[in-house]
Amino acid sequence: MKKWLVTGLSIVLAATLAVVPATPSVLDAGPKTASAATKTTQTYMLSTKKTYVRKGASTKNTAVGYIDKKVRVKLKITKGKSWAYFSEKGLKGYVKLADFKDLKRKSSSERESKIITLVNKERKKAGLKPLKENKVMNYTAYYKSKEMAQKNYFGHDGGKYKTWSNLITSHIGINITGMGENIAYGYPSTKEVMIAWMNSKGHRENILNKNFKEMGVGVYYDKSNKRFYWTQHFLTK
Repeated sequence: MKKWLVTGLSIVLAATLAVVPATPSVLDAGPKTASAATKTTQTYMLSTKKTYVRKGASTKNTAVGYIDKKVRVKLKITKGKSWAYFSEKGLKGYVKLADFKDLKRKSSSERESKIITLVNKERKKAGLKPLKENKVMNYTAYYKSKEMAQKNYFGHDGGKYKTWSNLITSHIGINITGMGENIAYGYPSTKEVMIAWMNSKGHRENILNKNFKEMGVGVYYDKSNKRFYWTQHFLTK
């Protein structure tokens, strides 16, 4: 399998509105070991008419029941591409995460969608194919933005998963040929943060990387500091 390097730089909004690059994170694609599954529990609501609850995290596993009502449920995000663990009222098993909407992220969804639109607009101008939205990576990106705000740090590495690559592989799995991350904070709008990313060599390279096929975006607003935290995650399988 061919390996290639992905460099992701970080930016910060300084008092002078200048973009200041931090130490780059470099990932050698194709990690050798899988990371442990996260046990983070989030509140979701069914976004389709019906989804099956299965014995294991695969459609090959037997269905033990189904959910067909749009009620609030607690899902525990597990390792893998797009599955979560469900356990309520005697029904236990795994469900497809893509069939649910994360209620805690409702206020940021418009900004996140706008970022994906702006990224694909830049890729189109560069003659590149658009990136497909990956809902699991939306979660990892949101987790990163929220964690940076709540734990008061800014950087690619740090927090519960130690490194940004561990955060991604813990949810997506290790069968990945490349991934990248762009982060920012302090910018008040999608337009301004995208301008900053596109004016920074490392961030621009991630956005216009021809090898990337999918992406996720997470935006978190820190009410105490009155600032937005922005994260982009990129992926090639």
